[in-house]
Amino acid sequence: MRQLWMLFGYRMKIADSHAHLNFPDYEGDREEVIKRAREGKVLLIINIGSGEGIEGIKNSLEIARSHNFIYTTIGIHPHEAGIMDFKELLPFFSEEKVVGVGECGLDFYKNYSPREKQIDVFKRQIDLAMDKKLPLVIHSRNAMDEILKIMEEKDPWKNGVLFHCFSGDESLAMDIVKRGGFISFAGNITYRDNEAVRSLIRRIPDERILLETDCPFLSPVPYRGKRNEPLYIWMTADFAGKVRGITAEDMGRISFVNTVRFFRIPYEIEPSIVYKIRRSLYINLTNECTLSCTFCGKRRSYFVKGHYLKLEREPSVDEVLSEINSYKRETFDEVVFCGYGEPLLRLDKVKEIAKALKSTGIKTRIDTDGLANLVHKRNIVPELSGLIDSISISLNAPDEETYAKICPSPYGKEAWKHVCEFVRECKKYISEVVITAVSLPSISSEDMEKLAESLGVKFRMREFNEIG
Repeated sequence: MRQLWMLFGYRMKIADSHAHLNFPDYEGDREEVIKRAREGKVLLIINIGSGEGIEGIKNSLEIARSHNFIYTTIGIHPHEAGIMDFKELLPFFSEEKVVGVGECGLDFYKNYSPREKQIDVFKRQIDLAMDKKLPLVIHSRNAMDEILKIMEEKDPWKNGVLFHCFSGDESLAMDIVKRGGFISFAGNITYRDNEAVRSLIRRIPDERILLETDCPFLSPVPYRGKRNEPLYIWMTADFAGKVRGITAEDMGRISFVNTVRFFRIPYEIEPSIVYKIRRSLYINLTNECTLSCTFCGKRRSYFVKGHYLKLEREPSVDEVLSEINSYKRETFDEVVFCGYGEPLLRLDKVKEIAKALKSTGIKTRIDTDGLANLVHKRNIVPELSGLIDSISISLNAPDEETYAKICPSPYGKEAWKHVCEFVRECKKYISEVVITAVSLPSISSEDMEKLAESLGVKFRMREFNEIG
């Protein structure tokens, strides 16, 4: 197998959010499978403690105890609902490596257990999860209407609900996401006949998507039909990443962070000073902003493509350059001053860093709100000449009234005119100038394109809620 993780170095990480390593399929080489996963940057595995009876639960727990990067859920699979005693589950929840309830749910396709019994056991597990304040991992097959009806009655969403190996339609997925649920995809997304699911993958917000192997089942292409294992999660990440327009590295990181957060794994996620998305390095120079945009992602979360961007303090020039130098030059095409704030609030630091980067031939870009001249009370654009190759300016609206509503600032309606003037100045000193807007219902792409044409620059529409 081509070692995807080796292409990116030590920063690569991914999680398998749903594995069955306790199944008999691994009796002969379980430790070797686990070792391959760890060496292949699978830094977190959630083993599912259901589907093999009480002995399977005990085995899953023992695997988790024996490996610091493996955790387990505990539950009664719908296939077992008619043969397992619910009370037998309860003692296991005192274990600290138990991080969820499941997989549980309903399976009206195979009906190995009576439907009434499945429903009863599922409801009791929802109650258990709510009592223990643990997330739920849901198995659903030909039973989604009944599951959602029960979920409506019980309302377990606040502790976390994950629909594993999702194969429903877009409407259902968006409903789950709207309720606060999470959706996980397995290796079957790589199968040629699953175009509907691949289309859906593009729509799930970054913060709501997880990846899984469901091993030993559902091996991704090119291993379809063979025993699956956690290492193969990279094949699924590579495929999902391409569908979403990002790299396997990005997709792995997103999945890892979401798995950590969903199952509340005790893993410290450090804020990023320099972070990589696709083939760009971004500098997180400040979290401060001039504007209070109504659509800003910071209102929901400081995570962007799996990077945590809430700074404890603003980094120094030396810290930024040291971080940039830790990346292999061949792994990125440009360095972008962006952060989760307005980089030109730290103008002197931007210039100092850009000068150092340009001395080594690195392409530079700034993503800005275009209000730097107002903030610094002078035309700062000539100071960027020779230091910045490209600038992207968030103009966001075709007129001052709309701009003031969606991008409020101390400068009121006057701000929009100053951003337009900033764009004109940038044309004189920077080779590539682009204005952007977010695809809000109130913003017309046609109006923005006309504005860009009048300013003599390019225009790009940014997808609402798609950050990074």
